[in-house]
Amino acid sequence: MLHELTVILVAAIVIRMILALTAVALGSDGSEYCWTAQTMFEKGVFAGMKGDFLYPFYSVNRRLPIYPFLGSLLYGVVGDLVLALQLVSVILGVGAVVLAYAVARELFEPRQVAVFAAGIVALHPVLARGSAEVLREVPGGFFILLALYLLLLSIRSERFWLLLALLAGIVGFTAFLTRMETAVLMPLLCILPFAKGKMGLHKKAAIAICVFLGFWALELPYVIWLHKHTGHLMLSQGMIEKVEDQAASIDRRLFGTVDEGVR
Repeated sequence: MLHELTVILVAAIVIRMILALTAVALGSDGSEYCWTAQTMFEKGVFAGMKGDFLYPFYSVNRRLPIYPFLGSLLYGVVGDLVLALQLVSVILGVGAVVLAYAVARELFEPRQVAVFAAGIVALHPVLARGSAEVLREVPGGFFILLALYLLLLSIRSERFWLLLALLAGIVGFTAFLTRMETAVLMPLLCILPFAKGKMGLHKKAAIAICVFLGFWALELPYVIWLHKHTGHLMLSQGMIEKVEDQAASIDRRLFGTVDEGVR
């Protein structure tokens, strides 16, 4: 089985590198990730999160920060924004193959199931293409798989299980700041301990609480930062476009004008 997994990983790497090197177009979202990564590299992470360099102008960057931040780290090494972000997608895409295998090994007894899961993630055309482009879907999937794997380790472990559960919540927050839709999976991470394992109710509840605390230990300061810079209570800066557009629409209906601070 180890030989089969090695073959799958080599195939995943080769396919993604070929797709990355032969990509011919960069979408509008990709362009904004590049600008954000460059700003983070030159002026710091929070400057990129504020994002008033993007049009239309909102009080914070509409693009979530984790993916361009990782790109900014590699930009200093490779010197090319597009290539840096593509490498982030490739690395995390290959990492998702490993995590698919690891998660399946935790959930299912036959090793063949884990190899099959890794093969699907490695060879599926949509996942392969997404792992080679300047897009955040596959990186978001990587982080939610990592959060799930840490949670499963916490359930199985006799030592450090509270720390693993806390890390699962923290990585869940990272997934949320990569792809906002992954938030729908966070409640499932809190529920899963009650559905799996032969643990006592005390341990199940403790794991669920640690996952919750790990997420909100970072989410709460983030919400406070967003409120400070936007005046709105939001869970993510990905919501800013809808929130400020609604505020502008209300201003137009009530006063016939739009506040210069909104849009």
